[in-house]
Amino acid sequence: MASRRLFLIDAYSYMYRAFYAVRGLATYKGFPTGAIYGFVNMLNKVIKEHKPDYLALALDSSVPTFRHQQYPEYKAHRDRMPEDLAKQIPYIIKIAQAYGLAMLEQPGAEADDVIGTVAKSAEAAGYDVFIVTGDKDLWQLVTDKVRVLDTSKERVFGPEEVEEWFQVPPEKLADLFGIAGDASDNIPGVPGLGKKSAAELISQFGDLETVLDSADVVKGQKRREALKQYADSARLSKELFTIKVDLPLKIDFDELRLKPPQAQVLAAIYDELEFVSLKKEILPGADAAQYECQVLNRREEVEKIVNRAKKQAEVALFPLFSGKEAMRGELIGLGIASDSQQAGYLSWLENVRELKGLLEDDQLTKYVWNLKDLLILLSRQGIAPAGRTVDPAVAAYLLDPGQENYTPEALASKYLDYRTVFARKDLKRDSREGLLMVEQRPAEVAGEAAQVSWRLAESLLTKLDQEGLENHFYQVEMPLTRVLADMELTGVELDARVLTHISKELAQELEELAEEIYALAGEEFNINSPKQLQTILFDKLKLTPVSKTKTGYSTDVSVLEKLAREHRLPGLILDYRSKSKLKSTYVDVLPGLINPLTGRIHSSFNQTVTATGRLSSKNPNLQNIPVKTDLGRRIREAFVAGRECLLLSADYSQIELRVLAHLSQDSKLMEAFQKDEDVHARTALELFGVNGQALSAQMRAVAKTVNFAVIYGMSPYGLSQQLNIPGPAAKEYIDKYFQTYRGVKEFKDRLLNEARAKGYVSTLTGRRRYLPDVNSANKNIRALAERMAFNTPIQGTAADMIKVAMVDIWKGIRDMESRMILSVHDELIFEAPEPEVEPLKAIVRQAMENALPLTVPVKINISLGKNWGQVY
Repeated sequence: MASRRLFLIDAYSYMYRAFYAVRGLATYKGFPTGAIYGFVNMLNKVIKEHKPDYLALALDSSVPTFRHQQYPEYKAHRDRMPEDLAKQIPYIIKIAQAYGLAMLEQPGAEADDVIGTVAKSAEAAGYDVFIVTGDKDLWQLVTDKVRVLDTSKERVFGPEEVEEWFQVPPEKLADLFGIAGDASDNIPGVPGLGKKSAAELISQFGDLETVLDSADVVKGQKRREALKQYADSARLSKELFTIKVDLPLKIDFDELRLKPPQAQVLAAIYDELEFVSLKKEILPGADAAQYECQVLNRREEVEKIVNRAKKQAEVALFPLFSGKEAMRGELIGLGIASDSQQAGYLSWLENVRELKGLLEDDQLTKYVWNLKDLLILLSRQGIAPAGRTVDPAVAAYLLDPGQENYTPEALASKYLDYRTVFARKDLKRDSREGLLMVEQRPAEVAGEAAQVSWRLAESLLTKLDQEGLENHFYQVEMPLTRVLADMELTGVELDARVLTHISKELAQELEELAEEIYALAGEEFNINSPKQLQTILFDKLKLTPVSKTKTGYSTDVSVLEKLAREHRLPGLILDYRSKSKLKSTYVDVLPGLINPLTGRIHSSFNQTVTATGRLSSKNPNLQNIPVKTDLGRRIREAFVAGRECLLLSADYSQIELRVLAHLSQDSKLMEAFQKDEDVHARTALELFGVNGQALSAQMRAVAKTVNFAVIYGMSPYGLSQQLNIPGPAAKEYIDKYFQTYRGVKEFKDRLLNEARAKGYVSTLTGRRRYLPDVNSANKNIRALAERMAFNTPIQGTAADMIKVAMVDIWKGIRDMESRMILSVHDELIFEAPEPEVEPLKAIVRQAMENALPLTVPVKINISLGKNWGQVY
């Protein structure tokens, strides 16, 4: 009779291994899926490679076992199961059930005991048993008919392999660990004796009891004394380690027979978890063409793709260009796809006319990766793409703004479960934006990227519709891409002479600062070296350390600010650092960023970086130039208006507080804005309990800090650090704030409850941010998520407002010479010929004040100047 092969899987051993092997995998809503994915792949591997006749999972009991009752310290040192793993276990169980696997467990017993009992019964019934685990405890069950498949070593262990590993046969392992103990399970054993000593003693005397009875003749005084002193510990340890094989389990081996999986059930689960390739495996006929990318490069083959695209009015494109920036590079070619099976590639220079016609076809929907860059590249050649456009990266960002990056390889892996050529080949690229600078294999790279864009567009547009975000995507985010492209194309003029003058002054100031720092320190040292600064501050000057890091006492900004209260040197260090950073980041760098073709600076704006929805910029990053310092203003003076033009700045006034008033509907906060009161002064009156005449500028400044601290979810400790006041005083300010604005407190509580229930929060436009950590058992992680949950609807709505305004303004000034050139936080900067200033003001005010309907007035400040520094 043919052998019958039974495989018993140690479920939690498998789950833990999968969890730590596959990190970072999650759905677009942020639900972790790495353990599930790893578990399914490991299960499939066992089934495919070993072809078991019978298969079952053994689970630990949810109630304390006899071992815990016998020895309370058993496994007591182990950490709680990671929260992200615990979330995934119900799905693993559902998947195992859909595979038809039996779930074996016994109250008060561990999975090891269940496996031991079933394995011995199966061995007696003539089965060949394989225990699938990475846990060596189970090796004690090994016989000629019971073996261990160690998944961590990809190796089967029989009696000979176990004895080779431990120097004792499997049936003696409990004796060995009775002496050696097992740190992983907190089994004590005999202190001072490890596995090697234990193996020698068992080999010499045969078993644990004989070793203990023969303690007087054991070699080595320390060994003899330890065996005598800890004899009871050794006996207990052996008992704890010994796996039970006689649990009262009712075992029907027919129920363990491996059955065909329930394909449709698994497919539905895999859809929910976004496991595209696993779904394909379980339903081989479903979207089979989706997983093979055939890139065609022959002219006649690519023409078929182009013709099919025109016929169905849809095409996916991926631009390849030289250089790192669209403003300085040249278009090399376009990857093209018109379905999910084939893609092609056309070089730009050889196919300008045909590609121009394709791009300008207003009946053609275009799925374009790096749409902004393509718009810039084409505009420089006088081509303006028409028709509906979709950038899959922006769609993915809208669905999950907290993702680390939105590169083709990252999104293909996440949403298509597909490994692209980008991930397989060594290509130079910008890891944040997914821009590819390809020197080799352009057809292979661009063709597959176009096809990935096609597949992603299909998937992501469906999800946007399901989430109610399709309108925001098409009405705000996609038009905004064109706005940003125009802003980058226009750029801003820079007067390099201003920066040259500032650079010389800063060099002199830094030199003088350094001399003053050295004099106070009593020696010269590297001011930029944290290690050397630690020595000066804490060893030489004996200042009081504030916090410690892995490399010594901290010298970060917050620490130096505190130390500056007791010594002058830390304040000088802060001044030196600030000026040195501005000099190296802006003053000395900006002139080199002037584009030689335009004579202007063209900062790159990105709409897929910040989780709140705000725009970011780079080369240069204009968001970080200080607003309130004299040096920051002087740097801004280098950004100038063109000939016969003025710069117009339009800045939202207290927009986040106004959004908070609208969202919370707090009567006092709304009244303050409706009456155009000074909201910071009003808050100060409440916090300090004074009338208007007694209100000081310092009180108002404190109230302003508290107003914004509440928005950003600052803790009493954080507020105390910012205001340099005791913690209880900071807590009292926050408590008084919520007593004054009770509607804000109720809104915050309501928002956090909704976040805990739904796992996400939304802006006024419906844009979501998923926060799975809002229910975390870890207090610090949960607190951070709660701060995000409160701040995101406020800051995110403010971000949406300025985006909507930008799109509306852009539409309103398209026939004017005026241009939007910069977007920094809540401020928009325009360059306008003097005759257009007044009409531009009207368009800007109308768009910004009415971008989103709020129940409180929206106020903007408009100012003019010949340079950016003057408009403040």
